[in-house]
Amino acid sequence: MKGKDFRPNEKTIELLDGKHKIAMDFGAYEQLEEIYGDMTTAFDKFTAQKEDGTPSPVKFKDIKNFLTAGINSCIEDPDEHLTPFAVGRLIDITKIATYATVLMSLVTNSMPEIEVDEDNEEEKN
Repeated sequence: MKGKDFRPNEKTIELLDGKHKIAMDFGAYEQLEEIYGDMTTAFDKFTAQKEDGTPSPVKFKDIKNFLTAGINSCIEDPDEHLTPFAVGRLIDITKIATYATVLMSLVTNSMPEIEVDEDNEEEKN
């Protein structure tokens, strides 16, 4: 995947201290790349499937990392950026499924569209 292929988008989530804007954009991608090594590995945390085709469960650590990256991408002043620990303290455990759903939506909507050449059955970006 190439950076030019990603489509940034944003949503609003509610943490224990109030509403936060969250975005999957180049700022978030950069933070996630630092954590996971590359964006494909990062996105796999939310798009992986079991052998039977059902989605793999998303780990709490990954939700926290994605929330941190998404929130920080909307905060202009780097001195005000939140740490994963700080975000973890703001997570409402009763809304963890909602957070995972919002993040899945942001990740899915920001991923590049892949065209398949049916003659060669190769992916084109």
